[in-house]
Amino acid sequence: MIKVAEELTESCTIHLPQGKTTWSIHILGFVADKRHYVNNSKKQKVRHLINTLETSIRTWDELLTFVGNQLEMDKNAWYLIECDFDSTDAPYIREQIHPLNLLDENGNKLPSKQLQSHTPATYLGVTSQVNGSQEAQYHTLLDKVEHSAKTLSTTHMSHYYSHVYNNCSIIPTITYPLVASSLNSKHFYKLHAALYPAVIAS
Repeated sequence: MIKVAEELTESCTIHLPQGKTTWSIHILGFVADKRHYVNNSKKQKVRHLINTLETSIRTWDELLTFVGNQLEMDKNAWYLIECDFDSTDAPYIREQIHPLNLLDENGNKLPSKQLQSHTPATYLGVTSQVNGSQEAQYHTLLDKVEHSAKTLSTTHMSHYYSHVYNNCSIIPTITYPLVASSLNSKHFYKLHAALYPAVIAS
């Protein structure tokens, strides 16, 4: 299915600053979750980019229907990322709003949700923001840490079972997103301060 999607849709093409090496990616698939990628140069219009993305999503939806599945349109969201430089040559991401419509099984247009660069999105357990901010991921982890600390403090477990719970449940839950995030030392300090007093006391 991914091979067919690659043949029928445009890709996101990445060029090295020097040399002739390029990479192209159409779709990134993880079981039921998929990400589609398209890009273009500044000389092309945004409308072309959106039309290309609509074609990519529609193609994937038709392939899913062919094998007895269906794309859940209400769960789709997308980013339009346009980078530019300000008067001091500092890079920034321009925020803009454009319509992108998907089609349901009856051919009716469904407006798709556009996310801005500061809007957090969770994908495969990792919360990220296009503008690079780690605050959303930090607060998501902090909520999990505080919940785990409360569980340890209010549940009467022996020291052995508290140790097992910490190693087998709390630590994997907290460390899983860290591979794909860039929290700073202040974030880690606050996470440790919220969790480890309860771990030590249990």
